[in-house]
Amino acid sequence: MADGSLPDRPVANRAAKDESRLHMIRRPGQGDLIAEVTGRGRPVILIHGWAVDRRMWAPQVPALKRRFKVIAFDRRGFGQSTCPAGLDQEL
Repeated sequence: MADGSLPDRPVANRAAKDESRLHMIRRPGQGDLIAEVTGRGRPVILIHGWAVDRRMWAPQVPALKRRFKVIAFDRRGFGQSTCPAGLDQEL
């Protein structure tokens, strides 16, 4: 978008309301970021550590999604995100 904000596009929508959805956030010229969203309520963002991906949160997600909208994403250069790793670009 011209204002620098990034629209997200669903990668897969499943019929069941409790299942997670994957979203692709396109970064023109830089690749894509992948985020998994599940649950309802106030948002909780789960950020994985170095050398892992959003799947590290799999054991915690079932409990959290009962009360929160859980957003777990693959950081740059990890998991399904295709953006190159770069700490200076993450925040």
